[in-house]
Amino acid sequence: MLLIKNKDGAYEVSYRGNAYDLFARDLSSIRPLRFVSGSWRTDKNGADSLSVKNDISLFSFIGSGLKLTPFEYQKESIFESLSVGSGCLVTAPCGAGKTPIGIGLYDELKRSGKISGRALIVVKASIKIQWPKEVNKFSSYSSGVLNTYAYMTTKYKPRIACAKKKNDASLIESLKKEAADTFNKQFEPDILVANYETLKDAAVLKTLLSKKTNIEFIYADEVHVIKSPTADRSRALYKFSKIPYRFGATATPIQKNPVDVFSIFKFLRPDLFPTLTEFRKRFVRYNAWGFPCGAKNERVLNRIINPYMVIKTQDEVSRELPELQVIPQYCSLTEKQLKKHELLMNEIREIKETQQSIVAKYGSLEVARRKSKQLVELDAQILTRQTFAQELADTEDLLKNSSSRIAKQYLTGSPSSKITLMLDLMENIFNQNEKVAVFSKYKSLQPILDAAIRRKFGKIDIAHVHSGISGEARYKEIYTRFQETDSCNVLLMSDAAAEGSNLYKVSYLIEFEPADSFLLQTQRRGRIVRASSTHKTVYVYQLIAEDSYDEIALKIVNKKEGFMRNIIESDVQTDVAEEA
Repeated sequence: MLLIKNKDGAYEVSYRGNAYDLFARDLSSIRPLRFVSGSWRTDKNGADSLSVKNDISLFSFIGSGLKLTPFEYQKESIFESLSVGSGCLVTAPCGAGKTPIGIGLYDELKRSGKISGRALIVVKASIKIQWPKEVNKFSSYSSGVLNTYAYMTTKYKPRIACAKKKNDASLIESLKKEAADTFNKQFEPDILVANYETLKDAAVLKTLLSKKTNIEFIYADEVHVIKSPTADRSRALYKFSKIPYRFGATATPIQKNPVDVFSIFKFLRPDLFPTLTEFRKRFVRYNAWGFPCGAKNERVLNRIINPYMVIKTQDEVSRELPELQVIPQYCSLTEKQLKKHELLMNEIREIKETQQSIVAKYGSLEVARRKSKQLVELDAQILTRQTFAQELADTEDLLKNSSSRIAKQYLTGSPSSKITLMLDLMENIFNQNEKVAVFSKYKSLQPILDAAIRRKFGKIDIAHVHSGISGEARYKEIYTRFQETDSCNVLLMSDAAAEGSNLYKVSYLIEFEPADSFLLQTQRRGRIVRASSTHKTVYVYQLIAEDSYDEIALKIVNKKEGFMRNIIESDVQTDVAEEA
């Protein structure tokens, strides 16, 4: 329940127990209000819409300082996040516009006088080039990308070395000062954008934490990347846990197990969970051999973190997003390929049995991992055979081109039914004068698909995005070449491009194989499910080889989706489970 009350001639709304005092409206009366199904209601039964002179949005003032007006659910997200306060996690579907939400949060705090300093936006390296462009599109704030000291001063190193040979102390000092000025100049804009790895640079970290730079706001985009609390990138972000206003944003907070939640809130609210050991005992489920196999006390965990989250579900933002239709498309392996697949599965089972006997010998998984090198080696053997099984389902060309001699054991000489299926789908898409993006986890698949597409369709312009190109090159391939050029109808993408790109002109996406996780599946599809999309409906064709590793991968994705539903999106007021 929300209450509008008079305060010094203005009105203030109490929300989730906190007051966001920017919320001031000249309303004609003081009435209890609540938010129901997308609109503000009044009276006990919530029957009448709030009307003051004309019906108004109570979030209308949010975003008034921006160049572009945020969508209503984005305004709600900004307002709710400010009501929660520092340490809030914003969870919204891919394509919902977490970028304008972050910019809007900073703008509201800045205009209200809550902060006067700079903002730090932390992102994945692959999308850091895109963020300043979005800042410029939505606001009048200056912005820039931060780079390491070594990167910014590279051109000075040979000149300083030359001056040292000449023993020219004056020139050396002058060059060092010029290099330092070049490095420091990048900290002048209002909004600073840095990727997680850049925060590990000692010079960058020291400057960001200095009083002179005056960082008062931090927005960790795709904050799920700090899923491991002991990783260097996580430890670097934790150093900013005392910044006055801290926010995190992601579409999928949990990728692997509940420990991901611990890591995120160690940054946002360090005092929420005392220790990682205690957290694991309470919320992570282990099998008989000590391997993590799921979650426990999910509703309890949800109850603890829920007050510090702002969650927008797909249904809530669907008014502004195109409808997504996921269409599984099946093909078959040959009899010879099915036999090779079964051979791989048997080998994996045998390796896992060996692992279990090692764990039993040492008494626990933790001790076994510390004392047995063989256990780690067996992990690698399992991963290798899982990769072979997936490549067998995709195309044997991947096995043929592999640097591993073992991979050749699983060749049968059979053609790829999945590539044939992809080409048939593309033909139908091209007949509708539409563009198509193709996702695969393998960068090495791109030249194989490129060649197959050209054999089928002749001269055709194909764009490529993968981990081997720079952020600038990636931006040109996606926006300048693919989306803005009529002749370029195909974009081949590895999972390195699953975040940050906005394929607003594309209505068809092909997933060549299932993603490795629910997170990646969500990110892939989020490239075309955009608030800025020019289409009312977008389509994902998910290619699946029957009785292959594809079906195993889908089960893994569905399990991780269950964690998201139970821990993040549950209704804590109706289904709170007691701890065992």
